[in-house]
Amino acid sequence: MTGNTLVFVAAILPRYWKKEGNITMALPPRSIFKALSYVNQTAATREFAGKTRDFLKDIFGFLEGCLFHLYTKASPYASPNLPFGKLVEALHKQGVLSDELARQLGAYNRVVNVSSKNFDAFPMTERLDQSTFSVNDAANVFVMMRKLAIPLFILLKKKGVLEAEWPPFDERWLTRSPLMDEGQERKGGLRSD
Repeated sequence: MTGNTLVFVAAILPRYWKKEGNITMALPPRSIFKALSYVNQTAATREFAGKTRDFLKDIFGFLEGCLFHLYTKASPYASPNLPFGKLVEALHKQGVLSDELARQLGAYNRVVNVSSKNFDAFPMTERLDQSTFSVNDAANVFVMMRKLAIPLFILLKKKGVLEAEWPPFDERWLTRSPLMDEGQERKGGLRSD
């Protein structure tokens, strides 16, 4: 996840902004879509290999926003005030989350979120030139986030909280970015298929 990551990740994420004149604004609910913009921005940093923990934090901020707005009837501008695990438990008890989705979110929380927030959850590297989470780890977390967020968006849409949808899976994501390809076509560049 380096180089043209901003363009690559943007193709995979749902639209999280709207234009008001010359200003780009996060869609409501802000705690979902502003957090999704941070996911994209952190992925695009040149120093991404050293920012993987921030990337995981951004991903969990986004997922917590989704869970929070499923749990409450709060304003679109409210911020989550319950931790991820408690939100999953509460939504499961209410019957909002299926057994399987609650299980997957709980496992994701234990394996990724707890590890990224608690330094003593597992042995960290002693080397100062190495991140605790590799770029590969971050890419895997991103893919898992997308898989979990799709059913959450369906539930949020049914609740009337948002209208956004995730783009359908594109096999080209496995080898290159569709947006980079489109940019090359517009510039007259060649595309290898």
